[in-house]
Amino acid sequence: MAGEIFFCLFPKALKRTVMKKTIQKINFLVLLLAGIFSETFTQAQWISKASNILRPRYGLLELIAVGDKVAWGIGGDAFNPVWEVPASSDFTRTTDGGNHWTAGNVVAFPGYTLVGIAPLSATLCYGSLANFDNGNTKVVKTTDGGVTWTEQFNYDFGEAFSFFADIYFFNENEGLIFGDPSDDGCMTIFTTQDGGNHWTRVPDANMPMALADEFSYVFSSEGIGSIFWTVSTSGRVWKSLDKGLHWAAYETNQANIEFSNLKMRDELHGLWSVHGELYRTSDGAITWEEVETTGTWFTNDLCYVPGTVSTFVSTGAHDFPGYAENGSLNGIGSSYSVDDGNTWITIDTAVEHFCVAMVNSYTGFTGGINTNPAKGIFKYNGPALGYSYANNLTVMCHKEATIFVSNASIANHLSHGDALGACSSAPGTLSNRSFVVNETIQIKPTYQLKNFPNPFSQFTTITYSAPQPGKVSLKIYDVMGRQIKTLVNNEVAAGTYNIHWNVNDEKGNAVPAGIYLLRLNTGGYSETKKLSVIK
Repeated sequence: MAGEIFFCLFPKALKRTVMKKTIQKINFLVLLLAGIFSETFTQAQWISKASNILRPRYGLLELIAVGDKVAWGIGGDAFNPVWEVPASSDFTRTTDGGNHWTAGNVVAFPGYTLVGIAPLSATLCYGSLANFDNGNTKVVKTTDGGVTWTEQFNYDFGEAFSFFADIYFFNENEGLIFGDPSDDGCMTIFTTQDGGNHWTRVPDANMPMALADEFSYVFSSEGIGSIFWTVSTSGRVWKSLDKGLHWAAYETNQANIEFSNLKMRDELHGLWSVHGELYRTSDGAITWEEVETTGTWFTNDLCYVPGTVSTFVSTGAHDFPGYAENGSLNGIGSSYSVDDGNTWITIDTAVEHFCVAMVNSYTGFTGGINTNPAKGIFKYNGPALGYSYANNLTVMCHKEATIFVSNASIANHLSHGDALGACSSAPGTLSNRSFVVNETIQIKPTYQLKNFPNPFSQFTTITYSAPQPGKVSLKIYDVMGRQIKTLVNNEVAAGTYNIHWNVNDEKGNAVPAGIYLLRLNTGGYSETKKLSVIK
């Protein structure tokens, strides 16, 4: 479940009188089928929705999506740091894929500010509260969608400790809270094994000592599987491999963090936006290399697109008084990259976006400001990122025929066995391909095996469909018949599946250029396709 929770960050620096802390959350597929996709979509692709947070000038500090229908967001004053305004514990929530949002408030704890949330479903969510006046922090929990909240944990600030900047749950039982150093010079980290009923502080021996003036960083965390990452104000990446029980801290070339968001797409690969620069890791955030980008990437927030090989979305908004000196360094708008941040394709330059949470390549949300009752949230309504065609259409493969469908039809097609992308290396021209818009289709699924693109140099997406439950084996062999990679070898439910191959063998080594064989076996059915790897 942890892999389905995607953090999105608000990019403004928060300052206190005692200490300075910061708050920030946030080459083939560059233009998919680039030869005919010269007409990119730059018109607005976001539909305005009401957050229903009634306080004026409120934006969203964080958005977290859980599955394809549920998302939670934290509201906050967009113009002033949280400790310079009356305490706010506003939140909003959707259970229908972002069409409608219901706002609430953690009213049981007046004087406390909602610093972080960790939602697990439409009804279950944990929250981190801080009282900046009396020096106290709490962990609270709701099981009814935010109607009522109960206190689970109370912690008094020490001389150095400020509040828990991060709260994260790996599943319904195991979670952690990550805060500033306490008087002993170690970060204050607690874990729970029973859904927050009991919390145990991580022993000092299980983590490195904090550096001088090193503090936790709000809304800058990421979790995948049993792994958790967060960034400190000193520019160190803190990482746990075992759900918070043991920690390592990795030095970077950054310090005095005021503008940062770290987003991982898997256990090894991710992007880090910091101080207006973009870095990439391929070793689990231990080391980073600066990315030489083309196109416009926005520096307010960053978000990996679940279900894709290497697609990220960036967002930008203006600066506001009381926060960081700069808003997005590249203005307002949004863009996406399908090649791990090398090339960015503009989605729009007209909407002011703060935090962003993507559910998949065609569904996602960003936070805005509730300048009127009908605003505060934006829902993505464009073509599938990485599969867009002119006129706001998405390229899909339907029964071995390339078609172009509207955004409203994507989910319907996928549920009936179609796949994103063209059936061959190019979808052809508009005149000799089919257009399908907003239709209802009834397709009886059959065994299908295809991949796109082919040839390819970095990765290919393999799609297979199974009409009934059963054992499926999907493996790659070289032309000598030697097994190179096992992609699937287990029982699967009936349906259509997308598997990504990054041209690595079982040991993670890149395979040489050449012809490879992709073989599907289901017991009663087998099929083999040729894959062409080019360098």
